[in-house]
Amino acid sequence: MHPGCERSDKFSEAVTAFSNDFPNHKLPGYLIIGVEDKTRKPVGLHVTDALLQNLAGLRSNGNIQPLPAITVVKYELIGGEVAVVEVIASSLPPLLGFRRESVDFLFGIAFLCR
Repeated sequence: MHPGCERSDKFSEAVTAFSNDFPNHKLPGYLIIGVEDKTRKPVGLHVTDALLQNLAGLRSNGNIQPLPAITVVKYELIGGEVAVVEVIASSLPPLLGFRRESVDFLFGIAFLCR
């Protein structure tokens, strides 16, 4: 398991938080997967198509309503690859995040961390 995947259950929460632009800054938020929190250096993650698809699926998996506007991109840096989820501030906050305790959701999170 790659570093950061143990927090994958927080990805939907982060997207929800970035979408809710209550101060009305109108700036995007960024969820960056594959970097060390403290040093901000790549951790050697291999960003697969499956990972990118799962991150893009955060938009429409039913856990965030109304649907957020996101873009998912892979970057190759010295030291490893990173996946970046750009979350556009919503013009209609609040967006609400939901947790579903279903088998499908748990498998989706486990698959995201491979």
